Amino acid sequence: MKFKKIFIFGLMGSGKTTLAKIISNYFKIPYYTTDNFVYIRNSEKRRSIEESKKIIKKISDKEKWIIEGAHNREWVKDTVKKADLVIFLNPSKIVMAKRIILNRKNKFRLLYGILRWGPKTYRDYKKIVKKFVELKNKKEINNFLKKIK
Repeated sequence: MKFKKIFIFGLMGSGKTTLAKIISNYFKIPYYTTDNFVYIRNSEKRRSIEESKKIIKKISDKEKWIIEGAHNREWVKDTVKKADLVIFLNPSKIVMAKRIILNRKNKFRLLYGILRWGPKTYRDYKKIVKKFVELKNKKEINNFLKKIK
């Protein structure tokens, strides 16, 4: 596989974790979620930006990684630039809302999030990365997975 460092972006309910697990299992590359960089595990408490920066830098300095998350603030940008591939999952808002309603706690906060934040900020990364792919549905994801295997 030519991609050793992969960053997967998308809003809540877009399928980031599922895709990260699939690629991780197939290529034996560890995956990480940005939520663990931002929040203290099993808690609603946030880490400081400096703590988040240290954690993501430590991981992004490794030879191989997959990082997935909705977080796209400034502290993420240097790691995104290191990625061989950036995948942006952009299903319809209806699909994301359905997934959130069926599978998540904090449903109303997350539903508000998918309405408030749009894809533009993620698409801005096209300008600074080596390879950028936007996938909008299962068919596109499956075709993409076939190509990289």
